[in-house]
Amino acid sequence: MWWTWKETVLGFQSLLHLQNTLLNPFAPIVTKPNVSSTVELIAAEGYPSETHSVTTEDGYILSLHRIPGNASSVPVLYLHGYESSSAEVVLRGRENSLGFLLSDQGYDVWLINFRGNVYSRNHTDLLPDEHWGPFWNFTWWEMGSIDLPEVLNYVLESTGKEKLQIVGHSQGITALYVMLDQQPELAAKISLVSAMAPLAYNSHTQGMLRWCAQFLVDLPFWASQSEFLAPSSALNSISEDYCHENSTTQTACYDFLFFVTGFDLDQQDRSNLVTQLQHFPAGTSARTIVHFAQM
Repeated sequence: MWWTWKETVLGFQSLLHLQNTLLNPFAPIVTKPNVSSTVELIAAEGYPSETHSVTTEDGYILSLHRIPGNASSVPVLYLHGYESSSAEVVLRGRENSLGFLLSDQGYDVWLINFRGNVYSRNHTDLLPDEHWGPFWNFTWWEMGSIDLPEVLNYVLESTGKEKLQIVGHSQGITALYVMLDQQPELAAKISLVSAMAPLAYNSHTQGMLRWCAQFLVDLPFWASQSEFLAPSSALNSISEDYCHENSTTQTACYDFLFFVTGFDLDQQDRSNLVTQLQHFPAGTSARTIVHFAQM
């Protein structure tokens, strides 16, 4: 099964998002003003942080988050999964978050945010607030063929290093596969790849997402050129009220999740569910999930 805890939490929120859309399809996108950002999560654990911007050749403005090392540190670029962000490796505290563990081992940690998520929802010309519009005309293909090469080169130029290591999960590794296929010469700039649940096909997907794959594939182009599962303060409030560890309704939250994606309780941390739901979904294009359904 290629959906782990990050993707699994999307099931519950997807159903709620669908309900809200049906009741009010013209409701504006609402951000999450009370949720800590990646930089705030890093600072809360006492680590230094930086934010960098990379503008791609097609105008998308990407935000990179960094936990800097020293002059001799090996740079590591982390590639997040589907509907995710740089927050995914810093939201479980310094003892259990990969970003902090890498920093503690002396690495210079760089965290990508692919186009369209909450931190990279910007463009030199196109308007992300147009829910159906050209800004959302992308999939994981552009993340790999455009975003990743430019970010990789930016990190190397910023650090003065000749090579870096890559760690990634799910969609992040899919993007890496695309980059290495389209620009194989960039492999010489990577000293090590650590791929977690790399996504190259979806035949083992379970739950409603598998059942809906053909429907997604058959969607007309206009229906998929849109924003999909943007962050929402309404969903955040529901998660806080009904999905926390001591709530009698947390089991119901998991029932929704597993109905959509298939049962996998071993991937879940009950004490961290609300925090996860505050950062996932982080937003992307509808075309991205359609493209995955075609695999």
